[in-house]
Amino acid sequence: MSYCDSDGGPELEEYDAESTRADCYEPKSPSPLETPVESVQDLKDPYARDWNGEFQSLLAEATLFEDSESDKLTLSEKELARTLRLRHLSNSFAEEATRIAVQIIQELFLPVGNRRYKSVTHVVGGVAGGEKFVSSGIFFKLSRDWKGIYGSDCHAIKAAELELKGTMALLDCRVNGLHFPLMALIRYRGFAVVAQSILPINRSTLRYGSRDAGNTIKNEDPVLAAKFAAAAGLLNLKAHNVWNKDGTQCVLLHGPADIEVHKGSDGRCYVVDTARLFPPTAPDGKIRSQLYCTLRPELVKLNSCALSSDAFSRFGGSENNIHDAEVISATQRLTQAIIPTFASYLDKRFNEEYDSSSDKHPSSYADFLTATELTSLGAEMHLHGINYRYLLHVWHRLRGRAGRTFCLIEACARTAKHLLEEKWRCLEAASESRYLREASEFFGLLADCDDESRAYWLETIAEEVLLRFSIPQGAKSPFSDVVNVSSLIPVPLLLFRTSQLVGVEFDTHYMKRVLVDAGLGLGVESEASTEEQVYKLLEALVAHKLLKSSSKHIVCSIKPRTKYLHRVSFEEGTALCRVALARQGPEAKRLFKQANDRFAECLTTKPNDYRALYNWAFALCQQASAASSDEARILWKEMADKFSRALILQPKDWRALAKWGTALQMQSRTLDGAAAIPILEESSSKLNQAVSLISFPHFKTLFNAGNADLNLARALDHATSSEHTQVERALTRSLQHLNKAILLDPSSVDALRNGAVAAAMLARLSSEHVKKEALYDKAFTLYQRALELNPKNPEVLYSFGNACFRRATSQRERGDDRASSTLLHACLMYAAALECVPSFKDSFVNLSVGISLAVKWRLSLTSRDSPWIQPIRKFLRSTEAFTGQ
Repeated sequence: MSYCDSDGGPELEEYDAESTRADCYEPKSPSPLETPVESVQDLKDPYARDWNGEFQSLLAEATLFEDSESDKLTLSEKELARTLRLRHLSNSFAEEATRIAVQIIQELFLPVGNRRYKSVTHVVGGVAGGEKFVSSGIFFKLSRDWKGIYGSDCHAIKAAELELKGTMALLDCRVNGLHFPLMALIRYRGFAVVAQSILPINRSTLRYGSRDAGNTIKNEDPVLAAKFAAAAGLLNLKAHNVWNKDGTQCVLLHGPADIEVHKGSDGRCYVVDTARLFPPTAPDGKIRSQLYCTLRPELVKLNSCALSSDAFSRFGGSENNIHDAEVISATQRLTQAIIPTFASYLDKRFNEEYDSSSDKHPSSYADFLTATELTSLGAEMHLHGINYRYLLHVWHRLRGRAGRTFCLIEACARTAKHLLEEKWRCLEAASESRYLREASEFFGLLADCDDESRAYWLETIAEEVLLRFSIPQGAKSPFSDVVNVSSLIPVPLLLFRTSQLVGVEFDTHYMKRVLVDAGLGLGVESEASTEEQVYKLLEALVAHKLLKSSSKHIVCSIKPRTKYLHRVSFEEGTALCRVALARQGPEAKRLFKQANDRFAECLTTKPNDYRALYNWAFALCQQASAASSDEARILWKEMADKFSRALILQPKDWRALAKWGTALQMQSRTLDGAAAIPILEESSSKLNQAVSLISFPHFKTLFNAGNADLNLARALDHATSSEHTQVERALTRSLQHLNKAILLDPSSVDALRNGAVAAAMLARLSSEHVKKEALYDKAFTLYQRALELNPKNPEVLYSFGNACFRRATSQRERGDDRASSTLLHACLMYAAALECVPSFKDSFVNLSVGISLAVKWRLSLTSRDSPWIQPIRKFLRSTEAFTGQ
């Protein structure tokens, strides 16, 4: 989940473009006491680990595997070994970066001479990224608003988060030839540090963008520019003319003016400084909000037109108004269309779990877990392109009490996180105990247990929530007429969620001792998880108004929170899934479980990773198909959730629709009778959507769509309540798809057989004699073509026999003389199927019925030259075999 919170949304009616258009910051000159180095690499210890070299080499190995001629299993095992090395590298980098970042923050308020890690900003240069440090082969940027660029440290931290987000978005484009640093973002004590592997770039390697706040802008390498344009196209970013500060230079760019793309000394093209990759929202009056308030990548990607990264900046020159208007239009679509639709969707999901008529809001630990699993509120919002700062817009549109409660908890918890981090930043202390005490006292204030707490809520928390989160104009505040907070939201849930966001750990032993001393007992089962124990202890302390009085020691530690590139988890999950497909039993289950964990980890960092959702859905499908019925139901439900989320991101991706539809076919086989019909209908719908979206003929999708409609028709045909028209529509679609599939691959026996089955079923249902015979002729032709390709295919022979049998009975009813020869052909097909598979019981039963019908019709069966001799002999031999069984 992203930690990019809100600072209020745009009031579009009062927006004045010229008054809010921001100039970029002025680049500062280096200290005259030091000579600037040519690159950060010059400061690197020659004996330090080459993080970048290892990272790029491991990524390049994946391409080598794609060109290998080894078998799939060997390749999958090699790929898994590569991703495990990538995981080890990433973990080592994150651990080392976190260790150093924590110490940089801990030393921040010590005298410079007492610090182990000293700033190198004065020799490296640069202002917007914050103070710079170099250690262990890693480049660190401490995100503080130390030069007044962003308006607050909080906004500087947002910009740091946007840099990681921009890098991950470009990395996801997988444009061959674009490279990125190994990267992590560490949050601790209210500060944030960006850590990057040191790259082989310097002042002279820049080829695209600007490194001096737009004073000079470059686009010097057509090949490199084409690669970046390809990535920008995938993200729906607009190509636009960029003017330098004095208006003497105009360059076409596909990203922000201050992005940097370098041709490194190792020959690779490196992209850095991606914080402003995505377009800003319309400014809302805050200082340079275009530097830290951007539109979600999901919204930008699905916008009807490409959007400029440099909207609401001076870089667009005469085209500024066009860029700004397009962003305003996208923002209006967000608030007026996307958010109302999302709120309805969220209400529906919550109402499936909670009684919408109840006035009681959810408050238990189980309620919290259910809500987290049900919505993953932040991930859900991001998937729909909604920033956290629009939480109150969503709250305003929700109708159910449960949805409103969880939405408000998230807004209040994020506001509380910011307030506590601000208190931490103001401490300017090195001692850990002062930060723990500040956190403990803050949680006591949040407990809403006395007049001081209630005043803090109404005068500080409520005001800050409304400042940080945009609310529709004229909408009523959620805090109107509120006497105490506990009537609005469950306080234990708020405390629990805030602790998750801010990274503090509670002292459960101390909390238990407080309850025991008060004569209340522990109130917590010893076997409960640590998380559940913490929640229930908070619940007990709040209920008995003990939290504030005992709060001085309630927080025992502050943990650094580290986010790193999602690509590592994705690649490992995909490799584990591939190896699991080649395994069976417990080994396959173990590998799939690991793959699930890796995909979940990836989506925690980047909820909009389409490939992770798609691959995870595929893995869940494979697991469900091999699971017991109870476990399978859960896995099928999870699979549907992942596919639906993937299609929110890419609603026109026919591959996801086709894969989902095919998976639903597998799921339908686990159900009986009418219970399978809704699943088959959904499968048919998904596969037909996929066919309608394909811009080129695709055999597998057409074949699967034809099968889906055929299976649906069969299920409807067996259901007594179904009308013939429903069955006929499904069969007509099936035959159309299968005919197209046969044209693409005339040698597909399965396509020929299924097409014949669909035609024969349509013939049986038809009441028009001419149409019925034409359809039977079509079916017979397809069966004969299939048997020419595989004369001993028992399934084709059996199905052909069934078609002949039904046609014979129809002909007999009309007095058609061909009925007897058609019935004979049916029995010959059944006999041939038994020759192929002597244990084919259905074929034996149908053969016996056919011979019985021939006797009833008084056909000549026993004469020496009778064509019936062969099927009768086969029937007699099979009778002996089945009697023996």
